[in-house]
Amino acid sequence: MYVIYTITILCLSFFALLALVLFNSKSNIKMIVIIFTMANGLSTGLLAGIIFNDDLFLATIYSIGIVSILTVLLGLKLSYHDIIGELFSGMMSTMMGAMLSVMVSDNAAVFLLLLSLLYVISTTILELKHGLSQSWTGRQLALGLLLSLLLIVFVFISFPKKDIHMENTPSDKFHNIK
Repeated sequence: MYVIYTITILCLSFFALLALVLFNSKSNIKMIVIIFTMANGLSTGLLAGIIFNDDLFLATIYSIGIVSILTVLLGLKLSYHDIIGELFSGMMSTMMGAMLSVMVSDNAAVFLLLLSLLYVISTTILELKHGLSQSWTGRQLALGLLLSLLLIVFVFISFPKKDIHMENTPSDKFHNIK
């Protein structure tokens, strides 16, 4: 179920930021692409690592491919050098997400995925707010950051404390003992 939610959130984030880049000439395109590649790259890497739990190579390759295509589409108005830099930062964030989700337990990987999705939602909302109204007040910024912090605290409080999958899993799965 979390796979569908993750894909939906990542697609909504991409299309919202793409609309902001295409239809708002005042927005800082480079900053939007930086935020997109880092936040969505981490979430995509975590999701690919959860799906391909036993194969880090496939998780890394698929997540790098997806984020690279979306980064190029989002950064079409940028120069060649900017796009190359963003591709490398997206590659690093997707590799980090895939490695994290393969190294930790299933429950911890889902928890990290939820945190990264909250980061995606928070940064997308703040970037849309900034792009649509260039005049930020301190109160609006504080409210946006407070709401993001409350979402993250909610995930920490509501997440289950016990790992269900670790009880019945043999230890040789995690330590490559044969």
